[in-house]
Amino acid sequence: MLAAMGYEIYHVAGWWCRIDPYRVVSEFLSASNLLPEAHKRLVTSRFETIDDYICDYCGNPLSRWDEEGIQDVEHEGQILVVHWCCAEQLWDRSH
Repeated sequence: MLAAMGYEIYHVAGWWCRIDPYRVVSEFLSASNLLPEAHKRLVTSRFETIDDYICDYCGNPLSRWDEEGIQDVEHEGQILVVHWCCAEQLWDRSH
């Protein structure tokens, strides 16, 4: 009905809204052309399913509510996707 009224419809899985609302909003803003570059602010978009949202450092589930919620960190020659607090711990250990 909304599409028939001229509204653009954006479908997203409900779990994605709970786990990574920042990504949902960023991708919507890019797809709708309101902020075409918004998706480029995402640290990583390698996550395809809810099971992929796991911290490479502590092994606990990840969620992203803002730009800093998930961090890419170089550690021992590899890029880890971690919580912001795990990124701080890794940074403290290396300095």
